[in-house]
Amino acid sequence: MLTPPGTGAIAVIRVAGPTAVQVVERLWRPRQEPGVSFPQAGAEADERPDDTATPVPLCATAPGCLRYGRLVDDDETIDDVIVCITADRGVPAVDICAHGGARVTQRILAAAERAGADLATTAELAALWPTAGIIDEEALDCIAHTHTERGVRFFAWQRLHLPDELRQLASLCDVDPPAVRQRLENMLAGFREAQVLRNGLRVALTGPPNSGKSTLFNRLVGRAAAVVSAHPGTTRDWVTAEVQVLGVAVALVDTAGDRVSEDTLELSAIEGGRCAVESAEVVVLVLDGTEERASGRLAGLLRTPHRAPTVAVLNKADVWLRPGEDGEVGGAWMPVSALTGLGVEALAEAVLRAAGVPAAEPAAPVLFTARQAAAACGVLSDLKRTPEAVGARMLRALLGEGK
Repeated sequence: MLTPPGTGAIAVIRVAGPTAVQVVERLWRPRQEPGVSFPQAGAEADERPDDTATPVPLCATAPGCLRYGRLVDDDETIDDVIVCITADRGVPAVDICAHGGARVTQRILAAAERAGADLATTAELAALWPTAGIIDEEALDCIAHTHTERGVRFFAWQRLHLPDELRQLASLCDVDPPAVRQRLENMLAGFREAQVLRNGLRVALTGPPNSGKSTLFNRLVGRAAAVVSAHPGTTRDWVTAEVQVLGVAVALVDTAGDRVSEDTLELSAIEGGRCAVESAEVVVLVLDGTEERASGRLAGLLRTPHRAPTVAVLNKADVWLRPGEDGEVGGAWMPVSALTGLGVEALAEAVLRAAGVPAAEPAAPVLFTARQAAAACGVLSDLKRTPEAVGARMLRALLGEGK
């Protein structure tokens, strides 16, 4: 594959070798609209094929010409694709441009193999994507797996700047160990942000029935993804939607209202919601500000223990929040109106802070893989004992240089 593994809009698969065109021809069926023609291999520039003729076969198509059709496997269509005859370092090749779903690419590769192609080895694939070192390779892998533009920018920046920063630190180890230690610790502090940008974040909304969780869920998702009703117990299962929060991919979970109930189905939904909360990385506790501020239960509800960091909000602020009142009490909770959108942007920033991710995108070197973090911890330990010998070890451990 010419495109890296991971989720994407398109995938480009190259079939290269003396029989590449014949292999693809066994799978490809041209789709030619009436009146549309394609230049044939060897045709003069002013020659035009007969529009009424049968579609030009792939083997007779001029190199560089894009052809639209479909790939089939035992007469079952795999995908609509665009193919192009080209050359791979002088060897005949055909590029197949398909949709980027993992299952689609797997089926195309399997069909090509049955049609006579040999799948490239890991070493052969690596030759298509030469890297400048281990950090370059790790950054490309993260870029392939991140789901947001912010993530791509982050890892692209690290790819360009982190190696030079580490080389500079290595040269300072025997000159200024405290400065090296501080800068390495700063890089380690950004590790959590890097993991969230690569893998995304799981956030669960929880709280009593009728606190407005589903309305807030729909506000954050941007559409009516969850059923909203004034009747308690409407949410009978947890609902999940993929959203972006300030450039971070978030799996947002709306759970059933947690209360005492004799309804077996509702009890099952409540228990499922509790499990979803336990697996979340950030919990948003949604309370009804029109009730909880007057009931005296607010302090007790805010002490509800959760495994993950919790952001507490008092919803329906459009009703209870007076003009000029910020609503915060010691920073323990924040006012939000899921109905009007009041406070939702501040909530998004609070969720990221709870996850250890800054709302802004600072351009700073960060250690972004577990390997890098472990190597840095080893360097920090060595700095306390033998700082004069750490520079060379840092280059080996973090950059794979000087082995």
